[in-house]
Amino acid sequence: MSASHGTQNFTKEQEELWTACNNALAALNAHLDRTLRAHAEIKLTDFLILSALVGSRKGAPTAVRMGELAQKTNVSPSRLTYQIEVLMRHKWVRKEPVESDRRGKGIIITDTGLSVYEKAQRIYAHEVREIALTEIEDSSWAHFTDFFNNILERISHKPEV
Repeated sequence: MSASHGTQNFTKEQEELWTACNNALAALNAHLDRTLRAHAEIKLTDFLILSALVGSRKGAPTAVRMGELAQKTNVSPSRLTYQIEVLMRHKWVRKEPVESDRRGKGIIITDTGLSVYEKAQRIYAHEVREIALTEIEDSSWAHFTDFFNNILERISHKPEV
């Protein structure tokens, strides 16, 4: 192990917290996937891709480059290529020229995809609020948001392996 990684193991409390966090997130994502499949006929991964496309819209819809979409969704480029093909078969997305570079193609959500997303979003938000967010007091929102954003920030400064 290199010196930059350190040699200290977790404390008992750190390990219990991190194990509980990982198990809770995995169980929540599995539940969300099952619920979205059953009630909105969409997989969680597909919903998160549509969500990233909706989140990229500023006014009129614009095409999002695959690299940017891969970053927003934490999906590998090869997996994302497959997922986009699936979404295109459903007619939830399409490829279009990117406004800033007409030679490049990007992904844009269709009206059909937006309808599917909006239905799934209501279900997703309800389940997340009901299962994960009900115990958080109003005064704690900023603390939790900062905690997770700080993790994302530290990861963004780590060199890729």
